[in-house]
Amino acid sequence: MYAAFAARRLRGALGALLFVMVSMPAAAIEFWDGKIEVHGFYEQQIRSIWDDFSGADDWDLTQWYHVLNLEIESDIAPDGFGPFDLVSGFARIEARFDCVWRRGCWMFDNVDVYGDRSGRLPARIQSGRRNGFSGTQFTGNTRREFDHSINGLAFRNKDMNLPGSRRAVKANGSLTYSPFFGASAGLDGFLDDKFFDPNSDDPAQLVFQNLEECRFASRKTKGSVNGRGKQQLVHNIKCNIDPLHDNDQAPNPFRSHDFNGPVLQGAGGGLALPLRPAPEVRYDAGAPDYVPSGLWYPNDRLQQALKDGDFDSFDQNFTVNELQWNRGASQQDEKELKEAYLELEMFDSRLWVRAGKQTIVWGKTELFSTTDQLNPRDLALATLPTLEESRIALWAVRAVWSFYEVGPFEDVRLEIAAIVDSFEPNDIGRCGEPYSPLVACGKTFGLLNHGQNAIGIAGEIRPPNPWNSWKGIDIAARIEWRYERFSFALTDFYGYDDSFYVDRLFTYSRNVDPKTGRPRKSQSTGSCRHGNEDSCLTPDNALLEHSVNQTAFAWVCAGTVGFSNLDRSACAQSVFGSQTVPAGAPVPVSTVFTMIGAGDNTPATLNGNTFWYVLGGLTGINGPGLRRFHSQRSDIAGPAPPGGQRWPRRDHLAVPRFYPAEPRPGSGNACSVFRHRSVPDGFLRLRRQLLRGSAVHLQPQRG
Repeated sequence: MYAAFAARRLRGALGALLFVMVSMPAAAIEFWDGKIEVHGFYEQQIRSIWDDFSGADDWDLTQWYHVLNLEIESDIAPDGFGPFDLVSGFARIEARFDCVWRRGCWMFDNVDVYGDRSGRLPARIQSGRRNGFSGTQFTGNTRREFDHSINGLAFRNKDMNLPGSRRAVKANGSLTYSPFFGASAGLDGFLDDKFFDPNSDDPAQLVFQNLEECRFASRKTKGSVNGRGKQQLVHNIKCNIDPLHDNDQAPNPFRSHDFNGPVLQGAGGGLALPLRPAPEVRYDAGAPDYVPSGLWYPNDRLQQALKDGDFDSFDQNFTVNELQWNRGASQQDEKELKEAYLELEMFDSRLWVRAGKQTIVWGKTELFSTTDQLNPRDLALATLPTLEESRIALWAVRAVWSFYEVGPFEDVRLEIAAIVDSFEPNDIGRCGEPYSPLVACGKTFGLLNHGQNAIGIAGEIRPPNPWNSWKGIDIAARIEWRYERFSFALTDFYGYDDSFYVDRLFTYSRNVDPKTGRPRKSQSTGSCRHGNEDSCLTPDNALLEHSVNQTAFAWVCAGTVGFSNLDRSACAQSVFGSQTVPAGAPVPVSTVFTMIGAGDNTPATLNGNTFWYVLGGLTGINGPGLRRFHSQRSDIAGPAPPGGQRWPRRDHLAVPRFYPAEPRPGSGNACSVFRHRSVPDGFLRLRRQLLRGSAVHLQPQRG
């Protein structure tokens, strides 16, 4: 009812505004004898995307801008004042409202691709499919990665092409995080199908509670497996992006004093080892970012960067209200104020100075710029916007000295410009905006995933502010002249690239002395012969200087606690060291695994069904069900139960995913950062590194 009333009110207001604008002549409004003039215009910009003119991709409305532009000119001292021959001022205000964020300004319910309540997504956003392989075995499973619970489908239904709404899915349906939601049913033995349920004992519900508001999509790309690949997209704006310690609010499964209420009924973790330690502080202690807590184990280089305060804003967390008014990264400070400056003339108008928030245009082309390097661009504004629209004004000082005629040359001028604003990169937007480039989706998900498992983008490092260091000032100069019919200009620019490059901060890998096999700390390459050298990994430095990704290890463990009937307090990695004695066995689980691995078939150890009980505890299928798994695995998992009931654990195919404790050398993942390079020649340089499983940040670097 309120929406209908708002829609009627908006239509009435728009109609009145259009009537007034049509009936008024195009003229400036003047004040104080013409010393102040106000110009302006109103326009609508409507854009849509129809990929390859294919109806199957859905033709959707991607932009419906209402733009109001006002320009205010003021002749402050037209006859001069003191040493100034002329003083004038200029300001430009631009207000934009995009109706695609609000169901076409509450008038069209099917305009629902963008925003926090998105509906059916076009195929260019939601088109991911499985590659059809499990390892090297082709299974034919190329079904779509959306609109159904992946864990709830039986294997026999792998070829079904289910009709779907192509909606964005929650974390329990996303490519990266969905396997955790079928790995463990918790203490009650039932998988809870609702996400998020604060009363659930499923460990995945606890680990991914910070992703409750996130919605994901996946787009089809070309890949190396069966020619298929997928890109994970964070589609909604309400999903909060936190690249640091986003998972530190989950109890650590190895720390005995991290009491886990929902999953372990208030019991603590355990099975920490000297070289796989637990954090020293509680997960809910509110420790600083550089202190390990919960599932968060920052590597030593990340710890130092956090202590030094190296990371700056990464411009990803906005509200729908901010984006509908075009208040993204480049509009956060001054909002609708686009330009505001003073112009001064001195020395018989030989010297002209402009100081304030402005755009500085040196040279002009239609789609790209060569010498026009001083203002960054809003790349997420629209498809191929004009340079005048996309330039981001900065606070700067610009001065021109006119020499007039010098020998055979005419109109000789020397121009100097200095940017004294805080560094502003190209605005690539956030994933989920209509015209954000795909690199923005890589940045958004990389930041989000780093907060989960320390793989991805750790943060962004920007140049210093000019008021803190002269290194933060961008300077440019050029000299222009005319000779007969030809114009010439020499231009030089020294500052920072408005684009970023990826700088690898840390590479996780198994680091051992090749001669002795002893583990080494962090990225050390020194000798570790006796175990007490400075390069060696020891119980004293394992928590802060480990070479492997302890965050990912604890993250996987926390998401699989209770997956095995052998020990409900153990996870996929720690069950092998469990001291619980299973039924029918006289020794703990760890000893049973050791004997089975050694081929010990003595009746004292493997009497009755102990062997099948142990393996059944790993797969979640008891006794005869495990034998049936090998011959009739399609019968183990069935369709979703009717009436909203929950399947008991034994009816689910919950085969655990085993993750190595340490990545093999040469195949480790990385923690990296985005940096900005300083370039002396004014040309944009973008160095891209395709990092497999990387964490990244942005940083200035003088060239």
